[in-house]
Amino acid sequence: MGCVFLAACGPNYTAVNNRLRAENSQQEKEIATLKAKQASDAAIIQSLQDQLSGKVPRVETLPPERLAELFTVGSVQIQKETGSTDLGTGDGKLKGFRIFIRTLTADGMVLPATGKLEVEAFDLPPAPDQPVRIGTWTFSAEEMKKNWYAGLGLNHFAFNLPWETPPRHADVTFKVRFTEALTGNVFTAHLEKKVTLPGGS
Repeated sequence: MGCVFLAACGPNYTAVNNRLRAENSQQEKEIATLKAKQASDAAIIQSLQDQLSGKVPRVETLPPERLAELFTVGSVQIQKETGSTDLGTGDGKLKGFRIFIRTLTADGMVLPATGKLEVEAFDLPPAPDQPVRIGTWTFSAEEMKKNWYAGLGLNHFAFNLPWETPPRHADVTFKVRFTEALTGNVFTAHLEKKVTLPGGS
């Protein structure tokens, strides 16, 4: 018996189109994030090449057998609480980001290690537009010590990042590059986060 309603005989093209659009949007976002990570990784590789060529002095550190006896950093982590802030002014007007970071041992214990911390933020516009770096901030080992918060379950570093260029899109990728003072080892991490834009949107 033939179909009474032609629309019921074939696929639901509206549902198919909606699914494809959602998949394309997700893929475009993933591509933008990977491109931002690639730019950060390229900077790290260049830094390591400069060290190998003697352009950047190596960090003086303990012999490996001595380091093996100590707790050292195994990874760095950007916490999900990172986001937009009024920088502590209390007026509710967003002026930058506040980023929360933990340095961890190889087995995941929180270790308040210090060193040089470099932070980047990238605005992620919809494809085909490329990610745009909207800020870079650098903190010394001494500044890290001053920005360590312990107790009440905190146990993290927290830094204010005044906006150089306010974000235009809610999707922002944060990247950190941490050079541990004790070992000279370099660790990186990134976090893609939806942030509140100026004006509250």
